[in-house]
Order: sequence, then structure tokens, then C-alpha cells
Amino acid sequence: MKTALILEVPNDLHAKLGDALSNAAMLARVEGALHTLSAQFKGWLSDDIIRLNRAVKAACQTPGEASRQELLRRYGDLKGMGTTYGYPLVSRVAASACLLLTANSDLALTLPLLEAHAAAITVLVDCEIRDESHVEGQRLADELEVQVQPFHNRVLRL
Repeated sequence: MKTALILEVPNDLHAKLGDALSNAAMLARVEGALHTLSAQFKGWLSDDIIRLNRAVKAACQTPGEASRQELLRRYGDLKGMGTTYGYPLVSRVAASACLLLTANSDLALTLPLLEAHAAAITVLVDCEIRDESHVEGQRLADELEVQVQPFHNRVLRL
């Protein structure tokens, strides 16, 4: 049996930055920068949705592993950034699509459901549904997750 070597890397961030971490003026500047950037979130999210819809369209024309990877990249971006952009339901719907894409089922068979995920994300943003307790938004996400579950369950049984 081989022994494991555990390395403990010191966290020197506080030593490097000193009191800057607790400096109220620095914190205010960071918050101001974040507020300035947040004005661009909607545009960035719109760009991500355009790229997603292009990827879905391309996958419909040429379903294959390259298309699956591109869709996974696009949905993965939205899964990670939806909440940051202020749209937690976008993250939830994108996570559902990622689950479907990682189920390794026939891409051509799952494309209609992936198109539904893309359409749902578009609707959530167009209607500015930001609150994750929004009733219709929750129903939409719930239904997509229900539709994905049989594909995911099939993978778990294999």
C-alpha cells in the first residue's frame, strides 16, 4: 500500500494584503466596481443566450459529440453565471440541461428537450423573472426537470 503525501499550502493572502481586506474604503471601491459591472450583466446574459441558441440550431443540423460538447459549454456557462447575473432560475434550467447532456443519451433524441430549455431561459430573461420563487418560473423549471429525469435515471441504472 502506498502512503499519501499531504501538502498544506499556507494562505498568505492576509499577509500580502495586510489591512486592505478590512479597509472600509477598499470595500466601498470593490462594491462600486461590482455595481458598475452589474449594469452590463443583462448585455452579457443576452450574448450568452445568443450563443446558446446558435449552438442549439447547429446541433439540430449536425447532432454529434462536438455539438454535445458545445451545448454543454453554453449551458454550463449559464448554469454558472445565471445567478450572478441575477437570474437564479436561469441557472436552475441550465443545470437541468447539463444533466440531460451528461446522460449520454442520443443527442438527436434529446434535442427537442434541449430546445425547450433554451426557450425557457430566453423567456425567463425576456420577462425579467429574477425571483426564484416566481410561480410560473418555478413551474417551468420543475417541468423541465421532470422531463430530464427519465434520461438521468436510465444512466444511473447502467
